Amino acid sequence: MAKQKSNNEFLEMLNDFFPKDATPGELIRAKRTNYQITLEEVEKATGISQSNLSLYENDKKPLGYVQATKIGLAIGLHPMTILFPNGIEADERFKEISRKSVELLNKKIPLKKIAV
Repeated sequence: MAKQKSNNEFLEMLNDFFPKDATPGELIRAKRTNYQITLEEVEKATGISQSNLSLYENDKKPLGYVQATKIGLAIGLHPMTILFPNGIEADERFKEISRKSVELLNKKIPLKKIAV
């Protein structure tokens, strides 16, 4: 029995095929077609219509957390992987917060040198 690839292994593999700016829809379609899962099967598993699934895959309809969770469960991807296919730090809306959080956490929880 073949072992299913972890999400991290899958994302590393996608880096070879997708530009740095992969979209949620491209990621969903790639995973779904890689496992030969039809839109009909995803619809049956999630209750999301095939027409809406197609809109998500073509990035013509915004994808929310609930839809990403349902689709992710059906095709074996974590919803955060779908919502942030290039990593949360790559999303312009969160870059500054990410940078500030590193500074804050380093200040509040400094890494101590361990004596050897």
